[in-house]
Amino acid sequence: MMLKVSISTIKISGLILLFLTGCATGLKSSGPHPHESIRSWKQTWSSQLEGFISDLNISADGSSILFASVPDTEAEVPGPQAPMLTLLDQLGQQKWRSTTSPVRTQTVSDDGNLLLISTHGDRLLAKDAAGKELWSVQATCRPYILPSQKILCYHDEDAGSELAFEIMDLNGKKLLSFPVSRDVLVLKLSRDRQNILLGLTHGELILVGPDFKTRWKRSISGEIVDVAVADGNNPTAAVLYDPIRKTSIPAQRSMALLDSTGKSIAEQGLESRMEQIEFTHDSNLLLYGSLSTTAVVAQYSPNLETKKFLKQWDRKAETYANYSARLLMSQNYAIVGFDDIENPERHSHIRVFDFRGQLLWDIPLLSEEGSYLYVQDFSERTKTLIIGMDDGSVKNFRLE
Repeated sequence: MMLKVSISTIKISGLILLFLTGCATGLKSSGPHPHESIRSWKQTWSSQLEGFISDLNISADGSSILFASVPDTEAEVPGPQAPMLTLLDQLGQQKWRSTTSPVRTQTVSDDGNLLLISTHGDRLLAKDAAGKELWSVQATCRPYILPSQKILCYHDEDAGSELAFEIMDLNGKKLLSFPVSRDVLVLKLSRDRQNILLGLTHGELILVGPDFKTRWKRSISGEIVDVAVADGNNPTAAVLYDPIRKTSIPAQRSMALLDSTGKSIAEQGLESRMEQIEFTHDSNLLLYGSLSTTAVVAQYSPNLETKKFLKQWDRKAETYANYSARLLMSQNYAIVGFDDIENPERHSHIRVFDFRGQLLWDIPLLSEEGSYLYVQDFSERTKTLIIGMDDGSVKNFRLE
């Protein structure tokens, strides 16, 4: 399972990323990591949707690929004048298409038979694989489908601050809610989707167990940027944060590791301004972020004797690019997209790494000027990577 972050069709330039390649982009690498990809891939099909693609999801079994799009008001040939949902199968054949309210976020069940769509009309609606609407409820949230056959409805920045999340059954019936006294900045699920870690304003952390009850609460001296939580019955937790300034000198962005009781067991400042933190399958930490002129991914392991972290490897680029998605994490891979601005025929790339820092796949995406890599998702079970560009083009790749 992958927790995917999609980007709206409004082009943003917050986390700017040109990233992780060899000769052409001035890569600097520490550790014995080859500069070139070692595995092959092939594009199995491509398609052209009308409008701008704002979000996409592929089911874990690869059977269903759901797209959200919005009208292209500047298109030479008039297209749909309303937001659309489109479902393709694994061969790229359209299964159905329908109009919708503008989509905030969406998700697809592992078997592709349940589609959840959260709209800017404050509705959460469910469809089946045939496009039939199963139910619709009033809700402003980001939905996740849990292994317990329940829906976690995360009240993100567009929702009210009195609730962190709600739990529903698969019919949309609310079972419980989780109230909080502060605004939630970030919610992360563990890779097994059993544990929930909340990062709130004023440095508050809350670990929630599979029973949706609080395991512990802790506070750190700073403002939280991102969090991560490990699998299992006694999970560790990690937090990326900006310490409170004690002088006029800006504080160094830091990370901390907490044990299963919430006690800090390792902590240190970071040399780069990281924006994202994730656990790998072997309980190391993968960090990702950028400065004004460089992007970096780095893996750390904790040293419990020194209560510090040991950097195992990192990758850096000396230039950057705009409009790229954040890091995607699957069970065994880290997936990064960026826009190549150094090439006269500017194009985008997807690069896939393992957790040793080895570049496994490097996939160029030729595109016309004005077309940017926007959203992507990955089915590790079928090794299928789906790419959506902001010009409506869709590409399907099989990683071999």
